[in-house]
Formats: sequence, structure tokens, C-alpha cells
Amino acid sequence: MLEADKYSWTAEEVREFAGIMLDKSMYMDRLVNDLAMTYRLRSGGYQPVVEETDVNTLLRDLIQRAERNPAYGEGRILFQPSEVPVYGLVHIPSFERIVDNLTANALLHNPPESILVVSVHSGKQADEFSIQFADNGRGMDSEMVWKLFERYYRGTDTGTSDVGSGLGMAVTKGLIEAMNGRIEVQSTPGEGTIICLIWDGPSETN
Repeated sequence: MLEADKYSWTAEEVREFAGIMLDKSMYMDRLVNDLAMTYRLRSGGYQPVVEETDVNTLLRDLIQRAERNPAYGEGRILFQPSEVPVYGLVHIPSFERIVDNLTANALLHNPPESILVVSVHSGKQADEFSIQFADNGRGMDSEMVWKLFERYYRGTDTGTSDVGSGLGMAVTKGLIEAMNGRIEVQSTPGEGTIICLIWDGPSETN
């Protein structure tokens, strides 16, 4: 349409079309990347090398970065570090992606007045810790929780289709398990959702 001689577009219309094309291309890029990652995770082809990391510091930095995202609004994320130092065996790029996915999921698919509290909890032994993402948003029923990690499943309406690829939570679960962690979800409709990432101890691999 932009190329056709019979149409004469204004500069404002051209900018609008360019913005739409940019949004759609970014969406396709996320979709292809997430799809490739899901297949790598399912086939066992993704083996991240973990390293001992200060979880409180890493998570604080990631939350501060998320707070600067204008799409989330202001004052919607609260970070609560553990009272004691927490060190865990994680792959930092994968950890960053997990935090980004869970933060976006909690803030973009809930009312703008909802709050997300991210907290770190130490375990009984070294390398045992958990991270909790708790929001006071819409919450989910048991069926939605059960389907949450299915590929392409969306618990929201199609009006938010360009927010993500539909693979974010499946990728999140796979990345956590690749780092020898696990994920648990508790949710109540109308009250909110708690997603807990749990590392029970050191891995014998990597």
C-alpha cells in the first residue's frame, strides 16, 4: 500500500504504519526466539552453565531495570531481599529472562493498580533458596493454573496478543528446570497469584 502510486499518504499516516510494522516485526522476533528455545528445552539441547551468584544483588538489579519500563507504570514493583546473604547456582542470562517473563506477566495482564512483590528467601542449607513473585491482581482459577505452562496458552483475552508470544511461561518453566530448580503456583480468583521459584540444593552437573 505504501508503494502503490494511487495512494497518497500523509507523513503522520506513514509514521503510524511504520510503528505498526515495527511492533509486528518485534512480535515475530519474540515468537521465533521463544519457539526455538522451547524446542531446545524439550530436546535437552539447552544446558546452561551455572555459577554461584549473589541472588539478592542480581534480583535487585533486575527489578530496578524493570521499574524503568514505562509499560509497567510507576510504583508497581516492591523488592524484598532476604535478611541474610543468599548465593545460588544460576545461569545469569536465563535468570534474567525468567525475571523479565514473570514481571511482564504479572504487570501487563493485571489491572494498573495491582502491585507485584518480589522477595528472596534463604533455605536451610547452602545453595537452597526461593524467590516469590506475589501480585494482588485478578488471580486464576484452577484450570488456568493447570494450563499456565502449556505452549501457546493464554489466560487473557486476544486483545493483548502482541504483548508476548504465548510461550513465555513455558520457557520460564523450562529455564528454571534447566538450572535444577522448580516452579510452584498458587492463585485465587479476585485475590492474586503467587509464583514461587525453588532451588533445593546444588546440582551435580555443570
